[in-house]
Amino acid sequence: MPDKNPADLTEFEIDGQDLIIKNEELQAQFGAELLTQVSRQISQKQEIEKRWLDDVRHFNGLPDSETQTKISAQQNKNASTVFVNLTRSKTNNGESKLGDLVLPTDDRNWGIQPTPVPELSQEMKNSEKAQSRTGEELVDEETGEPITKGDIAKSEWERLNERSDAMQREMDDQLVECSYNAGCRDVIHDACLLGMGVMKGPMVIDQQRKGWIEVADESGNLEWQMNNVVDKRPFFERVDPWNLFPDMSATCADDVEFWFERHMMTPKAVRKLTRRPGFNEDAIKRVLQSRPGKHRSDMSYLNELREINGVTQPGWDNRYEVWEYHGPIKKEYLTACGCDVDDENPLEEYEGVVWFQEHYVLKVAISMFDTDEAPYSIYNWERDEATVFGYGIPFRMKNSQRVMNASWRMILDNAGLSTGPQIVINRKKVEPANGQWELTPRKLWYLTKETATVGDAFGTFEIASHQNELSAIFQLAHQLADEETSLPSMPQGGDLTEQPAVMKTLGGTALWMSANNIMMRRAVKNFDDDLTVPCIRRLYHWNMQFNPKNHIKGDYEVDARGSSVLLVKEIHARSLEGMMAIAGSELYAPYVKHEALLRRYVQANQIPEDEVVKTADEIKADQQRAAKGPPPDPSIEIARMQEDTKRAVAEMSLQEKQIEAFTEEQKAAAMRELEMTKLAVETQLSQEEMYARFGAEREARAWDQQKFFTEIGVKVNQGSGI
Repeated sequence: MPDKNPADLTEFEIDGQDLIIKNEELQAQFGAELLTQVSRQISQKQEIEKRWLDDVRHFNGLPDSETQTKISAQQNKNASTVFVNLTRSKTNNGESKLGDLVLPTDDRNWGIQPTPVPELSQEMKNSEKAQSRTGEELVDEETGEPITKGDIAKSEWERLNERSDAMQREMDDQLVECSYNAGCRDVIHDACLLGMGVMKGPMVIDQQRKGWIEVADESGNLEWQMNNVVDKRPFFERVDPWNLFPDMSATCADDVEFWFERHMMTPKAVRKLTRRPGFNEDAIKRVLQSRPGKHRSDMSYLNELREINGVTQPGWDNRYEVWEYHGPIKKEYLTACGCDVDDENPLEEYEGVVWFQEHYVLKVAISMFDTDEAPYSIYNWERDEATVFGYGIPFRMKNSQRVMNASWRMILDNAGLSTGPQIVINRKKVEPANGQWELTPRKLWYLTKETATVGDAFGTFEIASHQNELSAIFQLAHQLADEETSLPSMPQGGDLTEQPAVMKTLGGTALWMSANNIMMRRAVKNFDDDLTVPCIRRLYHWNMQFNPKNHIKGDYEVDARGSSVLLVKEIHARSLEGMMAIAGSELYAPYVKHEALLRRYVQANQIPEDEVVKTADEIKADQQRAAKGPPPDPSIEIARMQEDTKRAVAEMSLQEKQIEAFTEEQKAAAMRELEMTKLAVETQLSQEEMYARFGAEREARAWDQQKFFTEIGVKVNQGSGI
């Protein structure tokens, strides 16, 4: 605002200037309060981060901080410092097993279905005839049969299912576009390693899509032009647990009142925030005028993480620490930041989101969800009753890992000492010929006293080997790690006598694997309850509020299928086999939905359904063909085809006989003409006598020919052959 003399300002301008100054003061006060609050959360989380650092060290094959201090302080520098990294194997095993169970490649681990309507379920049993508003009975146009109220209820239920299926397909496409499953795998890795994985969403992104539209030019002719369409698309992303600071007083995710998320952003990324709606451009300019990292919070954990991974150069020097806050906001702060709120209750708080850097408030907005739900979901490998962070696999087996490391180091140290004797030399009674005291082959020694013997100068002592006892300790710690993590080690090849008895048969192996899956039930159930249901529910609410496709909307509920179906696939497949046998019996066959049972059986055995099971259209076509009448008996059809073939062959043979007979007749006629001519010359018969004699002979031959062909035709028709 340009400088003006207060005397020249009107009352309205003075009030407006005071309002701007007051708003800036409230914004700065709001930013300072948020900065103080997040500093408190960072301080309280440091104890959790120390535990995470030890877990990361074990995962990367390094001793924890306490053990490393003891190793560095020990006097014997030649002692072994090896690390038996079973933690990485166990963590990867749990991660891969859980990922296969909750993120299958042939199915989704969630579903959408209409909310049950008791009245509609009861109405589907109603056989009372339905009537129109005028009192006329409703009749099916195709069949002509009267329509019952139960038929109308069933039609309504089918319509609800069609809409829910459309919603499910829409949500499935949205999750595929944002690589939801890939984000879930990262969350599972964080949960297995640290005990806590975080998924955030849905957030909204502007997705540009190129399309063609038909427009009219100046002369009225239609032509196609490229058009850029911007769609609002929801997406999910994994959040780094190191950068998330929830309400430290909460014991579960539902009790978290507020969330802080840290974004380390380059000046270029901060500058891009001005392109996003709702961000204060003036505040962003002030942030860019300050030096990055001037008032950064404690990030000592980052240097340790980099050191664990072998990187010693400092990071984040050119990045700003930008915070994102989700939680309750006072009404006065919302008003100061330009948000429209209800003026009726001045003490009311609103759920909102704030972006700030130091004390600069970059953005303030009210939560987009009518449910006032935070966009974060926390998944724990094993829940903690005191905090929201949970426990991971490395933490649960840390004591066993330490015992294995200690026993293995003792095994190596003992092996090094017990492989050779300890040698004692009396330097006063012997001296080396070359002046060097180390032991080497064929070394020459001098006795310094004539009365001395070799036994007086040299002595050896053997160190006892304790390999068996120490190996037993190592094996016991290994077994304890299996029990503590509930991730038994699968025998890998080797002699069958070394494997458990239950593993020596195919059925026993299946039972063993099923029993191990039961141990994973809790982890899968936690994934369903803590991640799948909240995320899918928030995506459903987003589509209900913002998706323009009204034909997919309705009252639905989320169905998480991880623990109910995916976890017990083997048991489920065997149960379906038994059900298939029951469905084949005459007693229970009328009560079984055979098509649905076959599809479930094919899916349980991971066979592509569309390759082996007919579609609904194909089944309908088969039913229509069956309604026209039963197909002819194959044996009768084959006999008929054989008879037709035989008759065709006979007819062809008859035609060949006729052609051959006609040819012979022509030859005979020519010979007769020649003979008649010779006879007439020799006997000098008159022309009339010659033709009379030739005609009688021709009629006799024609009668014989007709008789021959008649016999052939009778034989062909009767099938007796020619």
